[in-house]
Amino acid sequence: MSLDGYYALEINKDKEPDYLPVGRLDIDLSKPAEVEKALARNDIAEEIKEEIKNKYKIASETNKNIIVTLFSSQFLSLDASTASDETIYYVYNGNLLRTDRMYAWDVNTQYVLVKEGIKTATVAEKIINILLTGANHIDNEYVNFISTGINLLRGWINYTGKNIAFGHYDDFLQVRLIYDVVNSWTYGQVVDTWHLGLSSQKATVTNIASEQYYFGSSTQRGYTYPQSRDVNVVHKTKHFDDPWAIA
Repeated sequence: MSLDGYYALEINKDKEPDYLPVGRLDIDLSKPAEVEKALARNDIAEEIKEEIKNKYKIASETNKNIIVTLFSSQFLSLDASTASDETIYYVYNGNLLRTDRMYAWDVNTQYVLVKEGIKTATVAEKIINILLTGANHIDNEYVNFISTGINLLRGWINYTGKNIAFGHYDDFLQVRLIYDVVNSWTYGQVVDTWHLGLSSQKATVTNIASEQYYFGSSTQRGYTYPQSRDVNVVHKTKHFDDPWAIA
């Protein structure tokens, strides 16, 4: 944001950077009226509205107060400015392009069940890292559950001082991620109509947590082990930083 309150999208970070003006829209997902108002806007593309709905669903299910921030040149009025199309949009090989971006912070996947029942300890014994899949297209990245690199079962044993002789049908293992995410949509203009050329994403995992529960047959009681670790793992889909040639 500039000192006079205007926003700009930075492009060509590997070269001399360019800055294109954009407008800003904040949407409080805890307020259905704000969500409905955003979904009714004509200057927000349908695929972006679908992602707003997706984030709204996550916020509703997790009971979290998530505010998403959307930046788009479509929020600027050319009629109220002396700027030409070429100064509002990015020109690549003679074509007008634009990128809209949505930012969300502290998105919580909630706990996802990995395993339950008598084989839970067997699964936990093999897990040192988690492969990030399914969390808003985060994939092909690993995060250590425990900084020392020991498996989850050993972490539980160290925490409780107990060993597991037999599995129990009440045993379970679940995991949860918290992450910040940037969704990006790049469009090309063809005969005054914008067409989506590329959708991409950047996600930063900030916390990973697990919870294990094992029932001790000898003591006739269960032991729960919650494990939480702050991390900083960044994953970007292909061409997130250079969408123009693809779009």
